Amino acid sequence: MSDEDLSPGIAETDADANRLARFGYRQELSRVLTLFENFSVAFCYLSPVVGIYSLFVLGAGAAGPRYLWLMPIVVLGQLLVAMVFAELGSHYPTAGALFQWGKNLIGPGFGWWVGWIYGWALIITVASVDTGVVSYATALSHDLFNTGFNPLNPNTIRVFTLILLALQTMFNIFGVTFLGNISRIGTYVEILGTFGIAILLAAVGYHHGFGFLFTKQGAQIGVTNPLGVNFNGNWLLGAGLVAILAHVYIFYGFESAGDVAEEVVDASRWVPRAVISSLLIGGLTSFVLVAGLLLAIPAGAKNYGTAASFAGGVPFIISSNIHSKATQDIILLIVCFAFFSCGRFKGRGRGLHSPTPVTAHCPAAGSFAGCRIGSARR
Repeated sequence: MSDEDLSPGIAETDADANRLARFGYRQELSRVLTLFENFSVAFCYLSPVVGIYSLFVLGAGAAGPRYLWLMPIVVLGQLLVAMVFAELGSHYPTAGALFQWGKNLIGPGFGWWVGWIYGWALIITVASVDTGVVSYATALSHDLFNTGFNPLNPNTIRVFTLILLALQTMFNIFGVTFLGNISRIGTYVEILGTFGIAILLAAVGYHHGFGFLFTKQGAQIGVTNPLGVNFNGNWLLGAGLVAILAHVYIFYGFESAGDVAEEVVDASRWVPRAVISSLLIGGLTSFVLVAGLLLAIPAGAKNYGTAASFAGGVPFIISSNIHSKATQDIILLIVCFAFFSCGRFKGRGRGLHSPTPVTAHCPAAGSFAGCRIGSARR
């Protein structure tokens, strides 16, 4: 495409717009996201708080405290994926991430299928993530308004999940500037929910020494497993294979930094950094929080069994160590906000906005796979 084929002024715009022009796209979305905001989009999507507070019981219950050391395996494996995504983001800094990368690497047809599968994955993921807020939201509601919602009741789960989805949908209409502001707040909330709570528990006093993190607590045997699962004495090839899924659930979503690439200043430079840094910092914060929660479990096999079961979990650990109701409610509020911001970025931070006219922005007119995904400038 020649400069004459572009809208007036496109060839004279900044390097970001010129980069898009080489792909046959006009700059339409507002470039207002900084490196930190782009990092925050990916970090809030990855959301260590949401992953850990949702699946701590699965990890600690299935494999004991030793499950913590499976985390570096997942982070290192995902780092290899993140490095590939970072490289793709630097070469194709356009909104749409996986859709665009698949289209440019293999072809429009492949890109279409990647986008289609990815879209369904996101729909399922948002619903899955939002159901995790129920136990924390009902506890907060009970403390503040003396309600008696049962977090295990299917109707309670359905209602709270739909309310959260409605809130996330409503906030998604406010545009990218609002997204940047919420992303910054979300990052601070994630730090408070990980480092902050780990430090708070340490200040109150841990109940175990560092060696406790290497123990199994009988998780490989059905009689002593908190979840009642029997791995017939096999930890590495039994309990460990189940518990590692608790970590896998956390460390994805770093590619979302590329989904909003057209709204990031100097995207080809900052998007790759945001992808890598969100994963590495997410790994560090997750490790600190899980270690802190494990060490804060009250001593005794019975207490560990409660903390690593669905009847107790993280709320049991928090309430056993922090007796101030106000502090407990602040922690619950932090966790609930983390769920809100995580689900919001899964729904919004994708570059999947209402498309502009196909004929104006499709390298191959009439082909959805060849079209640029994005909305008109706000």
